[in-house]
Amino acid sequence: MGTIIPMSFSEKDEEPGAERGSGFNGQLVHHRTTLENRERSPKIEPSDVLGSIGVGLILIAFILNLAGTMDRLARSYLVLNLVGASLTLLASAIIEFYPFVVLESVWALAALIGLLRGQSEPKIA
Repeated sequence: MGTIIPMSFSEKDEEPGAERGSGFNGQLVHHRTTLENRERSPKIEPSDVLGSIGVGLILIAFILNLAGTMDRLARSYLVLNLVGASLTLLASAIIEFYPFVVLESVWALAALIGLLRGQSEPKIA
């Protein structure tokens, strides 16, 4: 898969491999499909690993809660959310994506407060 680079050229400057209308606001887009780009395998960054594990833990807790096998106040649910949010927070900080830093900070803090309150037994309605 080639790299897409938005470029501002007039139509007379178009070159082979460029497509009009597939970029931002119809700008000319050049698809680089060099041998170097095709042979290079994607580099897995530490932030990708941390973020993927973190999101996975949060999703596991969510799915188990929806399935009725894990209560939202159970210690295991809160731990999964705390660890998952903390890993995702770290990954977001590494890539400097601050909206998720805020989101995951609040998520981790809420899980931590739940754990500190000792809500390990589910409440029966």
